[in-house]
Amino acid sequence: ASEHKYYDGTISLNSIDFIQYSLKIIEQFCEKKFKNIFLLNSHGGQISHLDIIGKELKSKYNITIVRGTYFLFDNFKGIISKKEQEYGYHGGEFETSLMLYLFPELVKLDKFNSYEYSTDFKSKKIISLEKNIKKSWLTEEISKSGIIGNPNKSNPEKGKKIVAKVINCMNKIVNEMYN
Repeated sequence: ASEHKYYDGTISLNSIDFIQYSLKIIEQFCEKKFKNIFLLNSHGGQISHLDIIGKELKSKYNITIVRGTYFLFDNFKGIISKKEQEYGYHGGEFETSLMLYLFPELVKLDKFNSYEYSTDFKSKKIISLEKNIKKSWLTEEISKSGIIGNPNKSNPEKGKKIVAKVINCMNKIVNEMYN
């Protein structure tokens, strides 16, 4: 997502290119008569993109298209704190726990020296970053490190529980699509 492009090592497509590229790929499945398509967003920045992609495809093809973001599958109660779920958007406890479970060799625990929560955490304003009335934002406006949330409470066991909940929910989604 474009909001992360200022960080070293980050490569990204802008939103327009991402939507067009995705449509070109998915349209090939539609033309081959696929009838059920599930678009899974694994990171918050593309939720609106999937909404647009879904509307465009639905208006052109006779398909069932379902869009989801695994952050929103479940409240992950008992695994991740409510504060972290609501205000830890990027590289916090949720995502770092996933990485510690799935790809622990890529996590550099010694680099977690600072973190920030979303400014929504302390704000009473109606305009926010991720509540109902949203303003556009770049990660660098919230966090110098790119981390939005607290990765220090992450562990592989939490990651394993998150993965299990996500897989369970994905199974339910697919079953509903076909039944």
